[in-house]
Amino acid sequence: MRAFTLTSMLLASFTLVGCVGTADPPSAIPESPNPITQKHAEYPFELRFFGNTVDPDRNEIDRLQGFLQTSSARPGDKVTVSSENTPLGQNRRARISDILARAGLAPISGVDLRVGPNAVSLVLDEIVAVAPECGPWPIYAGDQPQNAPSLNLGCALHNNIYQMAVDKRDLVVGRTPGPGDAEPGMRAVQTYREGKSPLGDSSGAGAAGGGGGAATTAATNAVAAATGASSLANTMPGSGNGQ
Repeated sequence: MRAFTLTSMLLASFTLVGCVGTADPPSAIPESPNPITQKHAEYPFELRFFGNTVDPDRNEIDRLQGFLQTSSARPGDKVTVSSENTPLGQNRRARISDILARAGLAPISGVDLRVGPNAVSLVLDEIVAVAPECGPWPIYAGDQPQNAPSLNLGCALHNNIYQMAVDKRDLVVGRTPGPGDAEPGMRAVQTYREGKSPLGDSSGAGAAGGGGGAATTAATNAVAAATGASSLANTMPGSGNGQ
C-alpha cells in the first residue's frame, strides 16, 4: 500500500511539473513588451529643370515645399541628392544641396542611375514611429508561475498614443519650440501700469505699424527666396514656426 502511495505521488508531481513548464514563456518578457518602435523610411522626389538653368523655378520650389511638408521632414534629416553626370547636372546638384542644407536638412551626394536629364533626384531618409501589434494571447495572464508581465501589457495604451498624435514623427523627433509669447504679454501689463491707453498711445501704434511692416517684409522675403532655403525652412515641421 505504501509503495502504491509513493508511486502515485511521483506520478502526480511529474504531471504538475509538465503543466508548469508549458505556461512559462520561451524567453524573458521585457518590462514593457509593446513599445512604439522606430524604423527607417525613404521618400523619393524628383526636381525638374527647364533649359540650361541651374536654379529651379518657382513651381518646382513649391512642389519641393509640399513634399517636405507631407513627408514631415525635420531639421537634421538626411537627403540623398543625385543628378546626371554632366557639368550642368553637378551644378544643379550642388545648388539643391545648398538649398536643403540652409533649410536645416543634411544633404549627401548619391548616384541614381535612373535619374533623367534636366532632373535632380532626392531621397529623404526619415526615422518614423511604428505602433505595436496587439491581439495574440499565447500565454494567459493568470497562468505564469514566473509572475512575468502579460505579453499585451501596454499595447492598447501605446496604440492610443500613436493614434492621437496628429504628426506621427512627433513620437520620434520633437519639434523646435517657437518664439515665446511672454514679451507681448508683459508689454500689455507695463502699458496698464503706466496708465497708457493701448489705442491712443503712440508707442502702441508704432508697435502695430511695426508688426505690419514686419509682415510685409516677411512676405517680400518669402517671394525673393524662391530658390533659397528660408521658404523651405519655414514650411518644415519642427523648424520653430509654431506649427
